[in-house]
Amino acid sequence: MIVIRARRGKLATLFVLSLGMVACSVWISWRQPFPLLLVSRPAGALGILFFGVAGGWILSRLFSHRVSVILHRDGLLDNSTAFPAGPIAWEHISRVEITSVLNERFVGIDIKDRTALPSSSSRFRRFIDDANTGIAGFPVNIPTAASDRPLEELRGLILRYWRTPEARKELGVYDPAAGPV
Repeated sequence: MIVIRARRGKLATLFVLSLGMVACSVWISWRQPFPLLLVSRPAGALGILFFGVAGGWILSRLFSHRVSVILHRDGLLDNSTAFPAGPIAWEHISRVEITSVLNERFVGIDIKDRTALPSSSSRFRRFIDDANTGIAGFPVNIPTAASDRPLEELRGLILRYWRTPEARKELGVYDPAAGPV
């Protein structure tokens, strides 16, 4: 098995930035002249909510021992985002590329049949997959912050094991019942 973990330094930076955005949202909510309060308070409240939740998720990732991606004999396990794809069999992958959205780079993974993903069982999850596909071109995206390796190396590993079934024998079997890696 190959275990990919998130970069702690990048997560710490993102957490500090989210705290800064919460502070800016508080300022927007409470330090504006009266005519702007009708617009600034709701906008500030939404900013506090959004960046507070994002900061909480980042903080939980920073202190957890959860892995981002596991490459194993049967496929890969994506646990890299707030809405992870879960287990993906090698046979279900149709394309792997590096993509970019607003200067943030991702390893994008396209799936032959998205209904085969365990994560696509709910309407909300299908909405997230469709949004990911519309924005980045792929239903599964592994961000830079979720990988302790350069994205080119991660893409190379995924391509190697996807295209070469014989090479998968060296990976070993992933047992989810064994607990976190």
